[in-house]
Amino acid sequence: MDDLTPSRLQPQNPEAELRDKLLSQQSTLGTLLGSIAGAVPGFALYFAVLSMGRVPIIAYVLPGVAVGLGAKFVGRGIDPIHAWIAAGVTVAAIAACQVLLGFYPLELAFSLPNAFIAGYLGKRSLSLEEDKSLYRYKRGLDEPPSGG
Repeated sequence: MDDLTPSRLQPQNPEAELRDKLLSQQSTLGTLLGSIAGAVPGFALYFAVLSMGRVPIIAYVLPGVAVGLGAKFVGRGIDPIHAWIAAGVTVAAIAACQVLLGFYPLELAFSLPNAFIAGYLGKRSLSLEEDKSLYRYKRGLDEPPSGG
């Protein structure tokens, strides 16, 4: 009979421990909440810059940067779904501003670069060791995560 003690169920190599830690830290709900929390100051800063008169080009990407960073730090996601959530929140917030504040339809075009920026920044950056560990797991070269 197999030994089912807690020490036996733990991963035996550091790469598996790293992988398990990364997979357990990510949260799709955290990514959604972080995206929404990032959208509030991002759009507030965007509207503050718009009210100054002359608008620098950087103002048009502020919402995407704020949403992406909020998603990255709260959700700590490593899967593509986290990037999609951040991009979706950005597009939804821009569309809501379009409808509620009566922007010109052409201003909705700036949602695409913001969605790309939010999606890019919404995923967590991994070190080489972390990336290698997840790659081996996703390709089926390692055992599945322990615990469950």
